[in-house]
Amino acid sequence: MMKELFVNFIDSNNISCELKVNISNRFLKIPAIGFLAVNYDISENSKFILASRDEYFKTVDGNREVVPGVVVYINNDELKVINGIQRPNDVMVAENGNFIINDWMSSKELNGTFYAINSELKILLKKKFNSNLGKNAISENGEYALLETLVSKSEDGNSIFFFDLKNSELLWRKTREYGNIKEFTLDTSNRVLKINYLNNRISNYNF
Repeated sequence: MMKELFVNFIDSNNISCELKVNISNRFLKIPAIGFLAVNYDISENSKFILASRDEYFKTVDGNREVVPGVVVYINNDELKVINGIQRPNDVMVAENGNFIINDWMSSKELNGTFYAINSELKILLKKKFNSNLGKNAISENGEYALLETLVSKSEDGNSIFFFDLKNSELLWRKTREYGNIKEFTLDTSNRVLKINYLNNRISNYNF
């Protein structure tokens, strides 16, 4: 089922216009700016929408060109386009408008950059890791975030990082116990987080 909504957008020439956004359970599309994303998230209160399109290559006149990654952020009825994140993936947005992004980065090395950004597009956290990035999560209230790093030879790998976004700091880091992670669940009322691994093992930690 397709959902349509209309948002306000100010372009690079400072001209305001209204754009149509098409959302299905498979993709988010904004035809007027040529944006199509299969990677998107909507906050529980439906006030915020976050979508990303990964970097890709296209051929122009026989030459292979890079099309940079782009992020689209909708705050109520206002749309913002965020450039400068090389390969944005794994986007998640909370009820207060805070959001997180894993940048897979354009490199043959094992690395990635984790971003946490607020509703005014201020960067709360930006941390580069010398490992590829796995699962991430943000609490519904937008105050906490989690990140998994995958196996690498660096000290950054095979770990879970737990961040306090209110104070823009790392609360703790732990080694993954059972391999790759399937899902994080954050219970802010009881200050407990549950980690579901792909092999069906479960770990619980307090904040």
